[in-house]
Amino acid sequence: MQDKISVILKDLQKDSHLRILQPLRHQGKYLLHNKKKVLNLASNDYLGIAQDLTLQQNFLKQCQLDSTPFSSSSSRSLSGNFAIFEELEEFLSQLYAPKNALLFNSGYHANIGSINALHQIGGVLFLVDSFVHASIFDGLRLAHAKFKRFKHNNMQDLKNLLESSIHQYEHIIIVSEGIFSMDGDYCKIQEIIALKKNYKNVFIYLDEAHSLGVCGEKLLGLSENFLSSIDFIVLAFGKAIGSIGGCVLCDNIFKQYFINKARSFIFSTALPPINIAFTLYIFKNLQIFFEKNRHLQTLSLYLQKKLKENNFDFLGESQIISLMTYTNIKSLEVMHMLLDSQIYAPAIRPPSVPINQARIRFSLHANLSLKDLDLIIEALCK
Repeated sequence: MQDKISVILKDLQKDSHLRILQPLRHQGKYLLHNKKKVLNLASNDYLGIAQDLTLQQNFLKQCQLDSTPFSSSSSRSLSGNFAIFEELEEFLSQLYAPKNALLFNSGYHANIGSINALHQIGGVLFLVDSFVHASIFDGLRLAHAKFKRFKHNNMQDLKNLLESSIHQYEHIIIVSEGIFSMDGDYCKIQEIIALKKNYKNVFIYLDEAHSLGVCGEKLLGLSENFLSSIDFIVLAFGKAIGSIGGCVLCDNIFKQYFINKARSFIFSTALPPINIAFTLYIFKNLQIFFEKNRHLQTLSLYLQKKLKENNFDFLGESQIISLMTYTNIKSLEVMHMLLDSQIYAPAIRPPSVPINQARIRFSLHANLSLKDLDLIIEALCK
């Protein structure tokens, strides 16, 4: 077995696919990479919450450790259902009314668990944007679910698939993302909702991992104006919220169904109550991050403008901007060149993106400045 693994690893290295864990230490918006201080452009901490030590200290001062321990020591369906879990779910259910919230250990757990459970209903076809997150495809494959991909954000392709499939299945679930994690573009949610309204047995499943805390008037995500039209909304708390965990927002009958059928919920030790308490603390104080959100939008527009002025090939209209290098070798070359200029922006290669779509992914966050972005442009123009 070891010999076969050695061959696999050598083949990955030959094709510039081999992944290694980087030795990193965190210092605010910087990282120490091989003892060298570099600007961190690889974090999903979009609002800078995870780097805000003052905020974390204020949380700990008001935290009651007797009721928010560091381990739940059980799944929620056994003895791990601390009061703080229900408090967060109730708060989220009010924020996202009329939806009900069910917590999962991560966005990944939420996707694989709920998709698997929905498949078990029977007679279900999933129509999936080809660029959705790997966790959604993992959920589909683990469940052996029936699914068809539609071309990324291509509403005509989705419409054609709907029309050809609508009479063959009892239920069709359209799956997309609020902001796509690699291309950094927005879902055409209004057009998807318009398509759904033409049919009785069509549902919408939207992964909001990268839009929570970034989009919407209340920073609740791209979908807050369409809550009644979207049937399943997945939130992930490890990005802009600066915490850990995730949830599914849905009607109460689906929540009760997931409690009974979502295996990633049933068979996982629940997250530590102290982490759940911190997530609740952030949601209760989201309004203090409006200025950081506005600054993040300014950063995105500025970097897009500078890349366009210098004729760089890029994708993205949000806080996620991808510089296209296409080949694996080129992406690694650019990554190391940026490292030499004290900028840490990893090369993204298959299977995270399609073959010949390698790139450098700039993940912007509110602790960056316009001068920081100028450093990126200067490095690239070399």
